[in-house]
Amino acid sequence: MQLVPTQLVNYFLPLRYIIHIYIRMKPSYSSLQLNTSMLQLKLSQRISSRNPVFLVIDDDPGYNEVCRIIIKKVFRDAEILTFQNPTEGLDFIGGMAPENYSDRQIVLFLDIHMHGSDGFAVLNSMMDQSPAMMNKIYIYMLSSSIEPRDMIRSLDYSITSGYISKPLTIELLEEFFVEPAAC
Repeated sequence: MQLVPTQLVNYFLPLRYIIHIYIRMKPSYSSLQLNTSMLQLKLSQRISSRNPVFLVIDDDPGYNEVCRIIIKKVFRDAEILTFQNPTEGLDFIGGMAPENYSDRQIVLFLDIHMHGSDGFAVLNSMMDQSPAMMNKIYIYMLSSSIEPRDMIRSLDYSITSGYISKPLTIELLEEFFVEPAAC
């Protein structure tokens, strides 16, 4: 039996499972791992530790700094840019040229609930950006909300790669984003 994301959410939420990270099911995702504390879909495509770019859009300057520290501990060579103002983040993304990032992976952590704007408004604006650039960016929605509708709505966007409930942790980055060491 193949479950679609909505069926997974409806099946597990009544059991009061904590959903820590939920990643959209795509052909590039290789395996499904379930345990009693979280629902996880494993990525088969990892983020290269060689010079990745991480963008964080969150209106909380303290949380942006925490993200910067955590990302730097896992990805030492990463370029990390944080934006408190969603408009500034959108302007930066709009100015990115795909050819300048041809050999780099880009990850965007986007907060859902921000003052004056929300992550969904940012996503709507990003849908109008260059398709070539949008195909290069892995977008993960972040939220401290436990509302299932936020998670489901996040994954309804074709440009999002997943949903992560705050806080972002070293363990989460290592498990889902770091390439396994070569044997």
